[in-house]
Amino acid sequence: MLEQISKLATRVDLTPVVRWGTVTQTVPLRVRLDGDTEPLPLSPQNAVGTVWIGERVVVVEQHRRVVIVAAPSPPSVRGKVVCAASGVTTVTLPAGKFPVVPHMSATPVMNSLVGAAHITGLTTTSFEVRLFSLNGTQIAGTVDWTASMATGISAGG
Repeated sequence: MLEQISKLATRVDLTPVVRWGTVTQTVPLRVRLDGDTEPLPLSPQNAVGTVWIGERVVVVEQHRRVVIVAAPSPPSVRGKVVCAASGVTTVTLPAGKFPVVPHMSATPVMNSLVGAAHITGLTTTSFEVRLFSLNGTQIAGTVDWTASMATGISAGG
C-alpha cells in the first residue's frame, strides 16, 4: 500500500500546474506567484522573450521547474486629467509601474475646435500636459491619456 502511495506522489510531482504570477525583477528574472508572499528564489525559464517589472505572466510548474509560457500584455495605465487654462498640469504615474520611460498618447476630450494635448517632462513616474486650441492658445479642458511600456528589458532565464 505504501508503495502505491509513493508512486502516486511521484506522479503528482511530475504533473504540470499552470499558475499566474507577477514579474518583480528582470535581472536576474524573478516572479512572485499568486498566493505567495515572496518571489521565487531562482529565475524561471522564459519562453516568451522580453518581460517587464509589474507584468502579469502565466507560468507552468513541473517537477520543481518553472517556465513562463505567456505574458498577455505589457504594463499600461490610462486616465483623464483636467488641464488648466494656464501653466502645466502634472500627472503622477503609479510608483514602480514603468522601469523605463513609457510611450504616451493624449487626446483632448472636447469638441473639434481643440488642437492638441502637449506632453512635456515625461519620466518613469510623471508627466506634464497642456491643452492648446488650433490657433496655439493654451486652453482648459479634459485630456484622455495612456502610458504604456516603451521598450522592454531583456530577461532571459
